[in-house]
Amino acid sequence: MKKIDGDLEFCVSFQSSHYNQAFDPPDLAKGYGSVSLDMYASVSSQSLAEWRAARDQPLRENGYVVGGPIGNLREKHKWIEFDLANPRARHQVIQEIIDHIREIGFPCFETFRDPQAVIAKLIAGTIPWMDWESDVLEYILCFGTRAQADEIFGRFRDKRPLQMDEYLSKLDEYRMWGIPNTLNARREPRLARAALALGFER
Repeated sequence: MKKIDGDLEFCVSFQSSHYNQAFDPPDLAKGYGSVSLDMYASVSSQSLAEWRAARDQPLRENGYVVGGPIGNLREKHKWIEFDLANPRARHQVIQEIIDHIREIGFPCFETFRDPQAVIAKLIAGTIPWMDWESDVLEYILCFGTRAQADEIFGRFRDKRPLQMDEYLSKLDEYRMWGIPNTLNARREPRLARAALALGFER
């Protein structure tokens, strides 16, 4: 489900599992089985997409701002899975899905209507679920100032002093061989990639 509102696109999506199996009437051993449903929400920005497209080496090629499993878009991450197998409980589960969209998804969407307020919250550390370093830095560079981005970058860089050697090693590697096009699952390579691509390091 998508909604375009000015510069922003809000999306709520669902993912099921190919392991799902339902029994009605219930199986003696497996009950009603399992019909799991995962829910995701995301925010994209056309302005951010255009800003990235104008760069020599964008870290993404779309307008993605933030997103993920619905339970991660709040202060304390929690994996939330819905099971629709039991027909007697299905109506209640559907209502829970609706409630999560209203209580987590909609407030998340509303947050991003005001980019300056978002940046202020990022600097204050009150959007903990927006924590992918390159996305945060690109957002601030697009909608805010270099000084604001410098402040956040310094915070990212100094956050884990025990991993500084890995970060510096990746900087040297990328300077020599070029900035990789793909994301790395580890934080320090991700940050080194963003630092060079966005001009925080030379």
